[in-house]
Amino acid sequence: MKIIVGTILYIITFTGYAQESNVFKPSADPVSNPVILKYFNPQQVENMRLNDTLAYNTLIYVLTESFSLEKLTCTDCSETDLQFIDVMDWEYLRKNNETVTAEFPKYGFKITLVPVEEMKYRLPVHFHKLNQ
Repeated sequence: MKIIVGTILYIITFTGYAQESNVFKPSADPVSNPVILKYFNPQQVENMRLNDTLAYNTLIYVLTESFSLEKLTCTDCSETDLQFIDVMDWEYLRKNNETVTAEFPKYGFKITLVPVEEMKYRLPVHFHKLNQ
């Protein structure tokens, strides 16, 4: 009996964790990421990948991994397609040594920005912030 109850509790717990999350992960594939394609065409990205690994890794990291997006319950708002959120539009909110989360309920999302000091790769704008 204990084994059956334990198994049922395990299944219920596992099912609870397996539910769909509201967290959105941008595509790290530059050819399918509309934000990366806003700045570079596929040939430019490929040239960067082949000839400037640091620039390529910085591009991918900053535009896909230096932040997280979460869909908010949206009632009476203009819901935003999260794949088109450009972190550069929110870069002014990023802080040197603390995580920043900003909610935009009118657009149905919130963004959380990794602190500059914790970023694996940085753009010139980030170095400027570190020197302030």
